[in-house]
Amino acid sequence: MPEDLTEDERLNTFIAELIADPRRAKVVAARWAKTVGTNDSVAFLEEACRMLAADKDFDAAAVCFSHVCDLDPAADDDGLHRLHTRFLDFAPQEAIAPKDYRAYAKTLTEKTDPATAHARFREVVCAALDVGFVPYAAVFPDLRALARAAGIKRAVEEAFLADRMLRGGALAGASLKVWQAAVPALERLAVGDEELLRLLVASQPRDGSEDPQVAEQIRRLWLGLLAEVGAGRVLTAEWFAGPGARCPMDVLFALVEQADLPGWRPDNGSVPDDDAQFAAAREFAPGDPADERYTSPGWVSQHSKVQEFAARIQDGATDRTVRTACVEELSGFVARIGYFANVDYRKELAQLWNAGDPVRGFLRQLVDTWIADAASTGLHAVDVALNRLSRLADAGYQNLDPGFGAALPITDPAVALTMTLRAGLPAELTLPGPLGESGDSLPSMLRVALDGERLAVFTGLIVHVMQPGQENIRFRAPTLPNDASVVLWHDGVSARLARRVHSAEGERRFSFSIDPTDRDPRITLDQAPTWPQAPSEAQIVFPGSSGASEATRVSSADGFAYVYGPDGAVTVRIPFGGLQRQKRAPRLVAPPAWWEHLDAVDATGSAALRAVDEAQAQRLLIAGFQGPQTVADAVSEVLPDVTDPRLGAAVAEAAVTAARCTTNAAQLRQRLGLAQPESLPELLRCRPELPFYRDSAAVVGGRLLDALVQDVLAQEPEPDGSMRLVRTVEVPTGAASFWYVGHLLGGSALRTTWSWLSAHDRDRELERLQAMVNTPQSDGSRRWRYRTLKRDRNWSADVRGQLWRTPTSVLAVLSHTPRDTVSMAEYAPDGVFDPRVPDGWPDVTEHVRMPVWGGPDQVTALTRLLAQKDRGPVAFDAGQAILLADKTGIGVPDAAVACFGAENADQPRKIRALYGARVVGYRELDDLRERLMPGDPADLWTTGLAVEEAARWWNSHTHSDR
Repeated sequence: MPEDLTEDERLNTFIAELIADPRRAKVVAARWAKTVGTNDSVAFLEEACRMLAADKDFDAAAVCFSHVCDLDPAADDDGLHRLHTRFLDFAPQEAIAPKDYRAYAKTLTEKTDPATAHARFREVVCAALDVGFVPYAAVFPDLRALARAAGIKRAVEEAFLADRMLRGGALAGASLKVWQAAVPALERLAVGDEELLRLLVASQPRDGSEDPQVAEQIRRLWLGLLAEVGAGRVLTAEWFAGPGARCPMDVLFALVEQADLPGWRPDNGSVPDDDAQFAAAREFAPGDPADERYTSPGWVSQHSKVQEFAARIQDGATDRTVRTACVEELSGFVARIGYFANVDYRKELAQLWNAGDPVRGFLRQLVDTWIADAASTGLHAVDVALNRLSRLADAGYQNLDPGFGAALPITDPAVALTMTLRAGLPAELTLPGPLGESGDSLPSMLRVALDGERLAVFTGLIVHVMQPGQENIRFRAPTLPNDASVVLWHDGVSARLARRVHSAEGERRFSFSIDPTDRDPRITLDQAPTWPQAPSEAQIVFPGSSGASEATRVSSADGFAYVYGPDGAVTVRIPFGGLQRQKRAPRLVAPPAWWEHLDAVDATGSAALRAVDEAQAQRLLIAGFQGPQTVADAVSEVLPDVTDPRLGAAVAEAAVTAARCTTNAAQLRQRLGLAQPESLPELLRCRPELPFYRDSAAVVGGRLLDALVQDVLAQEPEPDGSMRLVRTVEVPTGAASFWYVGHLLGGSALRTTWSWLSAHDRDRELERLQAMVNTPQSDGSRRWRYRTLKRDRNWSADVRGQLWRTPTSVLAVLSHTPRDTVSMAEYAPDGVFDPRVPDGWPDVTEHVRMPVWGGPDQVTALTRLLAQKDRGPVAFDAGQAILLADKTGIGVPDAAVACFGAENADQPRKIRALYGARVVGYRELDDLRERLMPGDPADLWTTGLAVEEAARWWNSHTHSDR
């Protein structure tokens, strides 16, 4: 270095050389330090450090600073003081390398006590933070280590450091590592502190990273932190358009929900409040006839809650939402009358009626609606109406409202089925292309939305947008919440998303634009919300129709799509909504307004449906009583042109619905004392004095079972001493359960005479008796018996539905539990039964039951006796149970159960005294009770129970439970 240079010239020359060769910066600095001389080198390098830092050449400045620390180490207290002063001086200038910070922390740890080391290092760090930058990435772990040694808790130190970064503005330029370390502390600090929330919002990360992915990670941390601490409440609409644009969906949803933004509100008329785009498809509405789940309201059997319900109905006079909920609740209650065997629904309905208006008025309005629907030609409308009306009649509504049933026109279900098939079934239509297919190829949850004629279908990751006459569009969607609060669509220009938000102030709706270029798409809040615009109903021409003159109205609302008949009644209702969960084989349902663009599933089959007549519908209806496979076979036979399986299944479902309507109509007329129409199928006809009301399924099942057996007898010759499998059939609906409903008539008859039985339970037992004697199995001929086979191991094959011919009988397998049980009914024309089981069946334990009491005449006589009020209840003698025990050898408690049922608080004291520990099983006691009912019911009032006959039977049989 020339000796005649001035101080400034030397510095400039040194800096120029240092910058010219950054890789040799350390060597250059050391050489110049020697040239300057030891005494002046520290000052020289410090000044160079300042100049370099001022010129933003921080790496070169850090080299100078590092060399200064080497030249002037902390050899003693004075040196340590100078070092600390130097750090305080240069830290705000960004002139210190991370290694020097960490070296200084180590020096402080070695040369001072923990508290001093922590305090001094924190002071240096804060000198940098206070001018707006984080000195180095590992500042959190280094300060935590010093704080721990000084006895300061980790959370306290993190909170101090995060707060200082936030207030000093240093956080915005921090690295990913610093953000990751600061976020937990900031989450604890900022919640509820509006000043810190605003500082967080202002700490938008500066894009100082050379890696775009790292920069995006930092931004996501910041946005996520804002959402976590509730910073949305201090955000403005402008922020969402600026820093909040292209935000991850879950984060932006949270911020928008927190922000005080107006959005769209359904109550101001800007959007329809029943828009199907936001509805989730509903498999059933409360109380649907086809719904096997229990949906009755919680106020059943609770008087106080009935009063609360009445008060809510009063509110419903002015609040549409409350009114709708109350109507569904009331309808659900009516539809579930009879669901619980131990609930007296006559009492429940009377209690509801006695609540007065407005409950009574609401119920009358519903009844009027159902009466009108029962007279319509819409199969679904008729189905719901008859379900409700028949249940009301079961509960005695006609006694509460005498005008009920005075004029009750009911559409012939075969006519309703005809009109429904002619009007059109949704299953006739399908989306074009792969999306129209059903099966495992579609996910279990789908979303659809319609904007104009653009149908958007979301299948999990990709949104498919179908445009009639134009090329389809595809775009990637964010990961959506698992509910119906979100709608995806395309407005022809860009992909869009809308969300519904509920709060104490009501419902708000927001829309967003989607940037589909990202692998995980980002969204931006719309300043002027938009919404998919599409009608909720349309007129469409189903395949096979002659033209617009045969257009059918379709619509969507409340989670369903509806098809209407010519009279405006609903013919078909299927689940439909913006969100569609597919529990069984997935099938996507398009918005009804787009059905005109759907493809025909089976054009020939549709044409056949347009021409269906009542005779064909009647044949389908009769098949609907029997079972799924029988109905499917009937569809193929009656409508051979219907070849698509989905369409065939829809026709079969309509047939089953029509059969259910026929049953409910028959029950309703029986309850109201109305004449049955000539079109009533023979399966549902009964003696006027022996109606079957709610037990029609078992009656129909028993009659169909008898028809199967008679067919076998007519077509199959008697085997030569062997048992032969004739065929396997579908067990008729109702027949599978008939064996345990219809074969204990003696016990049921006896129960009707117990004075301690409630009137509700007595009526139910009597109704069951009246129903069962309408079947061949309980006609008093003693030509049927019931067999239950059990084994210790699983059956190797399913034998359900097998019909076996024996030399003297026909054996029908009604049910088969794969674990261990087979239930069978056996018919012997001459009353001679075959004791064997089919060849090849495993060793089993068998229980046989044969009806020993019952028949139309006996049940009719019992009914008349019970109706004679002057006769009074049967005075049962406790001594008869003691006598039965003596003659059979069973214990008195067992005999008491056989004679008088389970112990009951309402039984006479002498009878209650008989009960105690039992030995005999309930099944054996049920069989014994059957024999205790005398052949002539009148004998109960004179001679009492048939103890002698029951004892003779007991003593002549082997009983597994004895």
